[in-house]
Amino acid sequence: MRFKIEIQKVQRVAQLILDLNLDDCKLTCIVGKNGVGKTTLVRAIRNLSRSDTFIQTASPRIFKEDSRISYDIEGEQIHFTYSPKTRTLDCRGRISKSARELCATELAAPHGERFNFFQRISNADNDMRWQLSAGNYSKPRELIEYLNSIYREERFDQLVQTSARGHTYYCILQDDGWISGRTI
Repeated sequence: MRFKIEIQKVQRVAQLILDLNLDDCKLTCIVGKNGVGKTTLVRAIRNLSRSDTFIQTASPRIFKEDSRISYDIEGEQIHFTYSPKTRTLDCRGRISKSARELCATELAAPHGERFNFFQRISNADNDMRWQLSAGNYSKPRELIEYLNSIYREERFDQLVQTSARGHTYYCILQDDGWISGRTI
């Protein structure tokens, strides 16, 4: 599958073109000197699945009236152009589900998912505890069997699944009904 992205006049990037055959790639690492546009490129790729990426992770002053990001995914054309109203890049067209799910990216601290995971759990802690105390959880049987087979013990028998703030969480209930200090 062909994936091409062109970034023009975003932050210090005058023009950057990345053209990949994703059939050849499973994992791609972007490396280069400081200031060459690595983070801008990763933000642009992530912007396909989360169109608020630049709003959440960058200064609003990185765009100009002629800033744009264009994608070509197997002939599907997607264009983000500058919107003076929002002072960011905006896509007026529809982005297909397959384009949104095409690539997974990881930004550097503090915007990468791995850096926000524990904050998200902390913010949802009270909601999770309420759900668990109200009995609003289920036993993920297949996951329990899978984990027990890997670790060759039955320490995951008390694993439960609950939802809070739009995310699914897994906790281990203690014999006395308390939640384990471990959340997986």
